[in-house]
Amino acid sequence: MRNRIEQMRVRVKPGSDKRRAKTNGRQPLAVKVTASLGLATRDNYTRYPSDVVKAADQALYKAKAKGRNRVVVR
Repeated sequence: MRNRIEQMRVRVKPGSDKRRAKTNGRQPLAVKVTASLGLATRDNYTRYPSDVVKAADQALYKAKAKGRNRVVVR
């Protein structure tokens, strides 16, 4: 899934983000999107759904800390 997201190009309207410079001709821009994912499954340590969500959240932050655009499995 992460690879498919990375291959996508998302069209955005120029000037829709005030921090970016406006382009000549106001043509839609194709931007690259990436994703970091944290995955977790139920096991002896994560018995309840809330434990699984917490483990996945922790894995997500580890993925971002390692440089983003990656998957960390707990």
